[in-house]
Amino acid sequence: MSSIFRRTFSLMGMKIRIISDFEQIILDDEYFKSEGGFLHSLLSNFNSLSDLPDDEEADMYFEIHSSGSDEIQLRHSGSYYQLTGPIEELERSTEDKRSSVFGNMGLFSKIAVLELEKRGIFSFHSTSFCSPDENRLFLVLGGSGAGKSSVLLKAQTLGLPVFGTELTHFSFKDGSLKLMKGSLWQNCRMGNLVVDFPELLSKYEIDYQPGGDPWHQYRSVDLSGWQSRNSLFSDPEISLLFPRIESQRVDPVISSSSPGRIDYKLYGNLADKVSPPSMLYGRYFIPSIDDDESQYRRMSAASVFKTAANIAD
Repeated sequence: MSSIFRRTFSLMGMKIRIISDFEQIILDDEYFKSEGGFLHSLLSNFNSLSDLPDDEEADMYFEIHSSGSDEIQLRHSGSYYQLTGPIEELERSTEDKRSSVFGNMGLFSKIAVLELEKRGIFSFHSTSFCSPDENRLFLVLGGSGAGKSSVLLKAQTLGLPVFGTELTHFSFKDGSLKLMKGSLWQNCRMGNLVVDFPELLSKYEIDYQPGGDPWHQYRSVDLSGWQSRNSLFSDPEISLLFPRIESQRVDPVISSSSPGRIDYKLYGNLADKVSPPSMLYGRYFIPSIDDDESQYRRMSAASVFKTAANIAD
């Protein structure tokens, strides 16, 4: 009989228990603690995961059974998730672990964001930063490739404190809108640094040696040294930015979104880290974990945010 191993974390107050017969995957701090700064680290999505003792009940359970099967299957009921498949073999043979179970582009992140929503904490797919006096928060919302990183790096050249590199969270309780600090590790495309913002190479103490196409090279950069002094904002003034990078464009075009479209744009952004299906390890399709109840909850949160937030013109 295989041994069963457990590890319990706290994520934004939510207690998560991981259970597996493959000990290495739940002890791998390249995922959970980002030691050394890895592209697949969960800390490029979340601010921190803190270890907890295993002697108390959890809010969410994630069970992994590594088997000799050629298929990966996910079953879930409520806040209990069970994944089975050749996980041990895949973990040992895969070089790029970003789309692994616990990789920053993998399954666990989607589940964690969904479970936080059930507890009233919603997550914008965004970079975010503050004005120098930290009275205004800039939320830069968009999917992969929209240009969020470029805006954040530009803000870094201006000395603006970082509030989140990939996710920024919010909740609305007791009549107050609260924004919570997100991830502080930024997975930078080296082209953005070498070509667009070379002055940041020395700031981040990156010794770049030319070789290959920098637009196909990435580096995980720790931005905690430039983070906002605030971990939480209550009812801040907010600027919403929806960037879109287009090739061959020289001059920027700035336009405003109509109020009627903001709800749906916010909803679409909130869904971006949950709704899409997963392709684990680059070849195993896992259907979306989203459901009707979650989508209505998310749409309601988007409407509440638009109404409650002090959004600057």
